[in-house]
Amino acid sequence: MQSNNIIKVLENKKAQSFIRSNINGDIAVLALKNTAETSYNMAECLQLIKIYKKAIKKLPLFWDNLLALDERSYAQCTSEAVARYKSLFLSGNRLLDLTGGIGVDSLFLKNSFKDVIAIEHNHDLHQIASYNIEKLEVRNLSRIKSDALTYLKECMSISDLIYIDPDRRSKFGRSVALEHLSPNVLELLPLLKKRTKQVYLKLSPLFDLKEVYRRFSNVQCIFLIAEKGEIKEVGVWLDFSLADNKSVIRLKDVSFDFEYTIEELTPRKENWYLENAKNLHLPLALVAKSRSAGNFLEGIEYRKHSDFEIYYSNEPYIIGFRSFKIVDKSPLAKKKVARMLADAGIQKCTIIVKGSTQRAEDWHKKLKTKDGGDVYLILFHNKTTEAVLAQLIS
Repeated sequence: MQSNNIIKVLENKKAQSFIRSNINGDIAVLALKNTAETSYNMAECLQLIKIYKKAIKKLPLFWDNLLALDERSYAQCTSEAVARYKSLFLSGNRLLDLTGGIGVDSLFLKNSFKDVIAIEHNHDLHQIASYNIEKLEVRNLSRIKSDALTYLKECMSISDLIYIDPDRRSKFGRSVALEHLSPNVLELLPLLKKRTKQVYLKLSPLFDLKEVYRRFSNVQCIFLIAEKGEIKEVGVWLDFSLADNKSVIRLKDVSFDFEYTIEELTPRKENWYLENAKNLHLPLALVAKSRSAGNFLEGIEYRKHSDFEIYYSNEPYIIGFRSFKIVDKSPLAKKKVARMLADAGIQKCTIIVKGSTQRAEDWHKKLKTKDGGDVYLILFHNKTTEAVLAQLIS
């Protein structure tokens, strides 16, 4: 979808009405029913409906105002919930966004900065985002078509904060390595230090936190931001006035009331002799990623599984974990597991496979069970294989 075509459709009153009226319709059915000539491009209109169906939850501002976007920009952009959270701790007078993209982050960060300038080298993205700014009548956010390196070389202005969300798609394919990102942040560092004291760098959820500390020497804080339990970004806040890295890590799930600041990682101190514990605990993705289980387990009697990041205790609930009551156990054999489920009257459960490439759906076929619910079947493939049936507590 070309930016000009998208904007033409969204400027057409009849197209706007068609989109609003058919947002819940089946795209294939709509295509078959609407073959007559219209004053707008029906194919483009249907493509927009397809994207808006998904954007209603991720980007409600875009749906409510019928803002322009395309499939690729939607897939790569930040959700509004995550962008809104970042506006709570990033603030100042002037923000320079070197990777403007579709502009979700800029649209929310404008609320905590007096002036925001967003740079974007892609023509279509720049045109779409500029159209959205005009449509929303935003006064303190401007867009400039350029690339990060050129702009930093040519513009001598100082910013309170520079925001960078590098593209992970390059000639190297999809990669999280800093050298393969566009722009290459490591190459930009000398210029960044001349234009600001602080940088917020958005990295892939897969980026290793140890690598952050290895590649940078001015880390103020690392943000691990999740949504509905899934990590969405590793945010690195650089402060060039620092001589050494700080070890502060902030964990936040924007969908739940979970926020935790780690000043220093606490070593695990487990009770090796704890046997026959009643409950099982799986660390949240944020806790597992930050390797901070010890911080949440401090003062609790627990034992860790010998091979997996799974913990046992008699506590019904531990902050930072999903907790389960152990219902039953069996050897990891199809007939044994099926019997355990039958005895418990279980026909629907969530299956988690640990230590194997086997898929949960394959086990559902074997056991003739359906996926879902608060009952979990955890299958351990290790030296002492076993199946654990557990009921979700929280």
